[in-house]
Amino acid sequence: MTLASTNIGVKEEEEAKSFLKKFECFKVLETSLKDRKVFRDVLSDGKGVLEAKNSKASEELIKVAKEIF
Repeated sequence: MTLASTNIGVKEEEEAKSFLKKFECFKVLETSLKDRKVFRDVLSDGKGVLEAKNSKASEELIKVAKEIF
């Protein structure tokens, strides 16, 4: 999942994951990339999120990469 809300009251991420798990053709990752401002900020700086010193975004990206690879 990408652009998942950081607001704990929003349940769209869980609803989407639950729906997608019904289809065997999808592998639903445990980790989601949240909708964080840092992802937009690094684009204008020509950097990657791992260079931005934002630990939450970096941790999420690393977790997703480990789940995929």
